[in-house]
Amino acid sequence: TFFVVTTNGFKNIYINGYTYVSTVSGTNDPVFLQPADASDVASANLGVVQPNVNIYGVPWIIGAKKGLPSFNQFSTRNAVKVTRKLQVTRPNTSTAGATATNQMFILSITNEVSFAFWNSYFSNYNGTLTVYLQDQLAMKLTNGANTWFTNYYLGLAGINPAGFTTSFITWPGSAWDPTVAPESQMPAPASFLSAIYDVPLMPEVQYKFLTASFVPSSQAVWETNLPGPPVFPQFGLMTTNRLQAFVLDNGHVLDYIQLTGPNSAQDFNDSTTGLVDKDSNPGGNYLFWSTNAAGFNNSGSTPTWGVVNQINASRNPGSAGVTWNPPTDMPLALSTPTLEAGYFSLFFTGGKFRGYSNTNTVEQVPYTPSRTFWNYTLWQANDPLVHYLASDLTSTTRDTGNHRTPDPFTGASPTSVGDRYQPWGRGQQMAFLGENLVDTNRYNSRFRDPLVWGSDYWDFPAGKYPTVGWLGRVHRGTPWQTVYLKSRDVLLEPYIPLTQVYLGTNTWAQWTGDTQLTTTNIGLAQIYFDAVNSAPIRDRDLFDLFTATPNVNATHGTLSVNQTHLAAWSALFSGLVALENVTPFPVDSSPPVVVFTNIPPAGLDTINSAVGQLVNRTLDGYLGIDEARQIFTNSAGVVGAFAHVGDILSVPAFTDYSPFLNRSDDAHTAYDISDELYEWLPQQTLGLLRASSTPRYVIYCYGQTLRPAPNSLVTDSGQFFGLCTNYQITAESAARAVVRVDRHVAVNNAGVPTGTNYSTVVESFNVLPSN
Repeated sequence: TFFVVTTNGFKNIYINGYTYVSTVSGTNDPVFLQPADASDVASANLGVVQPNVNIYGVPWIIGAKKGLPSFNQFSTRNAVKVTRKLQVTRPNTSTAGATATNQMFILSITNEVSFAFWNSYFSNYNGTLTVYLQDQLAMKLTNGANTWFTNYYLGLAGINPAGFTTSFITWPGSAWDPTVAPESQMPAPASFLSAIYDVPLMPEVQYKFLTASFVPSSQAVWETNLPGPPVFPQFGLMTTNRLQAFVLDNGHVLDYIQLTGPNSAQDFNDSTTGLVDKDSNPGGNYLFWSTNAAGFNNSGSTPTWGVVNQINASRNPGSAGVTWNPPTDMPLALSTPTLEAGYFSLFFTGGKFRGYSNTNTVEQVPYTPSRTFWNYTLWQANDPLVHYLASDLTSTTRDTGNHRTPDPFTGASPTSVGDRYQPWGRGQQMAFLGENLVDTNRYNSRFRDPLVWGSDYWDFPAGKYPTVGWLGRVHRGTPWQTVYLKSRDVLLEPYIPLTQVYLGTNTWAQWTGDTQLTTTNIGLAQIYFDAVNSAPIRDRDLFDLFTATPNVNATHGTLSVNQTHLAAWSALFSGLVALENVTPFPVDSSPPVVVFTNIPPAGLDTINSAVGQLVNRTLDGYLGIDEARQIFTNSAGVVGAFAHVGDILSVPAFTDYSPFLNRSDDAHTAYDISDELYEWLPQQTLGLLRASSTPRYVIYCYGQTLRPAPNSLVTDSGQFFGLCTNYQITAESAARAVVRVDRHVAVNNAGVPTGTNYSTVVESFNVLPSN
């Protein structure tokens, strides 16, 4: 729910609460009110906004649960076809060569829209199902002089104005093939619910330069006497979408989205550029759409290289590999492109060809260049459980952008998984982006959960969690990853100087789709601010916020993460059940073999024992708790101490490189160690740990009130006159004070520490009772 306030003359809109949607009455339930843009909601309201108002781009909160079908993808493909027909003219037959040209531009624009919902799980889903989708699609074409636009609703004005709605009982599952390695499996096409619509913005028309307008192609005529050489108009095409979709099962909402976009802008001139970087290339392809001047002709006008190349190709068809349209007034006996080109050349050279003379004063140029180009946008979920924000769906794949291939839907059909779908073992999109930009390792546990080959492999806990470490089984809302309890940080993957790219940061931005850049004030550097702050390593702070203990007294026996004694850690770890992967060779995609083992006390072997390795260093050299802490810099800038419970997750031996895990080769890391094994020790022990507090000192104060005892003063004259030789206690007291020492790190404007100061605070002062 939302609230609108006015600040400095501007209206701002805020989320001010949430309403639980338990059941709905159907597709016409008020909670499914068609969304509005945030700017429209803000301008129409002040104060509390009505509770059923939906805003495009602001998602509902849908819990992650296994087994439910969901929205999967939406795509748009603007298809633009341009054709230039050309006539050459001369004043009489005695003039060799063209003195002028007449032109005819033919244009058509359509938009192909597709969407897909998907049951990504193996089994069928049975219920009383209804799927609904509507899209407000706007297309706008402009050339600066005029603007043409249209609005449609999906299923598209007249086809299904109320939107796409279908009801059924059984949603087929993906029926993955168990005989195929998981990373190579493809789902059954029947598991997708999809549709494709063709949206015509402009059927085939002629663009008229003199009036900057369009006429139907059936009324097309040659344009003559144009002021200067006409070139392809500077058209721009803008497309916007506003999407709402949901899946219902007998009154329960299984899925809901409301997205702003995808939106696109397309420059026709950029899209019609040629295949080579030369204006003229007699030995190969030509630039038929070049607007560069080619020089003056006989009449003193300046044709473009595109026009000249079209004429040259018509006189020499074999060099350009072009299709051929027979010119007008062509002798019937000259029926091949070569013969027709020879006859057309007589228009420029005179004389005869195969006994024929060309006596035309107006001749259509036989080769007519046409180009169809697309602007293709695919919004597709990487992880079926993560599709509620535009950033969850946006992706850069081989099909993105302008295309001149016949089928830009290749690999992204609404009835198949495309490049964006990348669970454990699949890396099509990352491989396409290239090794110099992202990490292409399909088995990198820094940004996806190991052995989660697909939706069926999630294992979410239900009910109350026995320990806070069970948070590691909760889906974190980024693709293919639960709450991260491992040591390796994807953001720390190396910086590549030649590309000025931080490999890990760029990998994470592309993986999540959150590619919005922010300019910093440090050298105006561009950073992925939002992506960096959603990195998995940030999950460590959760363990200061959540607890599974029923009351404060239950925490009294917890162990400090800054404990340095092996005996204390041995008391914590000994008796726990650890998991070991013991799959025999060859290790492949078959289910791994896992055994349970009890962790024994450290005993006398403080180095080689399992507890010794966890605390000090593993046998293969990975740091344990004590050694990792010594080089750790905490959030306060202090080296050698953990400031938070979650800081212990930075210890390699505690998570990724536990002495109980066999990581001896790539096969084991790819097929043999699940996320559960990596995070088993943190899951079992985080509830038994606490962060050490800020340094505190307990000070006991003792005081007495005294007076001289009787006959204790020296009364004799001399140097000791008046000296008290004994005192009598008249009162005494004791107090207990707790003093906290706070550390303050001063930083400059660049965030660099410049010094450290300390202050003391008396937290309590209590007078002790007399008894």
